[in-house]
Amino acid sequence: VTFITQPMWVIKTRMLLNTTSHLKESSNFIFTLKQIHSQHRLKGFYKGLSMNLLLSFSGAVQMFVYEGCKKFMTGLRYLSLNDVEEFYRGGAAKIGNVLFVYPLTTVRTRIQQNQFVKAHPQEVKYHNVFEIVKRTWNA
Repeated sequence: VTFITQPMWVIKTRMLLNTTSHLKESSNFIFTLKQIHSQHRLKGFYKGLSMNLLLSFSGAVQMFVYEGCKKFMTGLRYLSLNDVEEFYRGGAAKIGNVLFVYPLTTVRTRIQQNQFVKAHPQEVKYHNVFEIVKRTWNA
């Protein structure tokens, strides 16, 4: 499914980040399609695919953290867990998931954004994922 929906996510991200105010929604869509195709050809519609594939494991990360909390909390005592403890486990699992997902989502968005500096249309903002991570960390 990620391979099929990836172009839609790239288009959506670019449309949301487009700062050209005079475009209507339909014009923005067509402008974005043309821009991606002219800058990167078909490959441009799959920018950030590796990050999206990695992000598809976010549910597994959340369940892993949840089960880890469950084992930890049940190991502390012999009684069964009540609803409040279930709430804390679910919250801890979501926090663990957000800590995993949010940085990857930021990197994915920066990969998918317009990669050219406006003043110099041929100058690329980022050369690779490591540069994105380094510059984001330092920002």
